[in-house]
Amino acid sequence: MIKLFIFLGLVLASVGMAVQPATCPKGGDSLYNKFVVIEGNVVTTDVGSGKEYRVVDGAIIFQRVDCEKCLLMARTDKDGHYRIYTGEGEYRIVVSDCGKTRRENCLDPGQPTIVKASDKLGHNTFDIRLTHHAEDVPNVDLINAP
Repeated sequence: MIKLFIFLGLVLASVGMAVQPATCPKGGDSLYNKFVVIEGNVVTTDVGSGKEYRVVDGAIIFQRVDCEKCLLMARTDKDGHYRIYTGEGEYRIVVSDCGKTRRENCLDPGQPTIVKASDKLGHNTFDIRLTHHAEDVPNVDLINAP
């Protein structure tokens, strides 16, 4: 009798695994084709003087719109350029370090806050414009924009 219960348990477990839907792709092209590149330049404008600067070694956070805990961070290089490789989807731009005054939002008022990463194996160009006030003095190196 015990052998029968063990046998039935194994059969039910096997059937359960066989009919379980696949939740992740098995890799190969289907996985690779879901990655996209988002890249661009980050500049900031001094509100008082109107002078524009490239943001060097600045941190930009990308938060997936449909996932509160899904975060990516990019740092700008010596030319104010950033690049991330990520999955398809929509991402919200978060800039949390806006200088000494710690303003929560230093995105330029006309700056879109959502980037849609959708082109398979493509590059999505998304330039980011920030603003700062003289008293902010961003905690990044600023180089005059060309």
